[in-house]
Amino acid sequence: NEHLQMQFNDHIFRSEMEDCAKEGVALGQEVGYADNADCVALLDGRLGVLDILDEEVTMPRASDLTFVTKLLRGHAKHKRLVTPKFSSGMACFGVQHFAGLVTYDCEGFLEKNADRFPSEDALSLLHASQMSVLREVVEVLLKEQQASTGGLAIGEAGNALETPAGAGGGGNGIASSGGRTKKSKSATSRFRSSL
Repeated sequence: NEHLQMQFNDHIFRSEMEDCAKEGVALGQEVGYADNADCVALLDGRLGVLDILDEEVTMPRASDLTFVTKLLRGHAKHKRLVTPKFSSGMACFGVQHFAGLVTYDCEGFLEKNADRFPSEDALSLLHASQMSVLREVVEVLLKEQQASTGGLAIGEAGNALETPAGAGGGGNGIASSGGRTKKSKSATSRFRSSL
């Protein structure tokens, strides 16, 4: 929503005022609008909320409370970030959006942001289905998993997962394990790339 509001501000206010100035049209009075670029920077900028959330997902002992603590410390003086007065150990923070104050209860934020692939058992079950659409879903999931792990499609037990023909793994039906691992994308990373 903040990105949409910023795009609206840019298109309606900034560009129109620039066009009027270029054409010598006097507006008669100052046109004011609420610029939300600072809120977008807080949420999506470098070391913003989404960056900190992405970082915390990869930390071994991270928790929702450590995420909120890092966020509140890192942006303590940001005018859009609202520190709860009576949090009593709860993981929460507030953001003064263009539409008003929103308080975020961060219980489960890290778990929800960790974009985990379905378990090996679930993939095997889908692959064994009689329905072709479910087998196609498995192929897509395995391709995504292999792309995010550098060509590996390893199940939870550490065993190579049997893949459908054409889903990677060197064409032999078994995913290869070259000893490489690669950081997988989090849900936040996927969301950001869609913006």
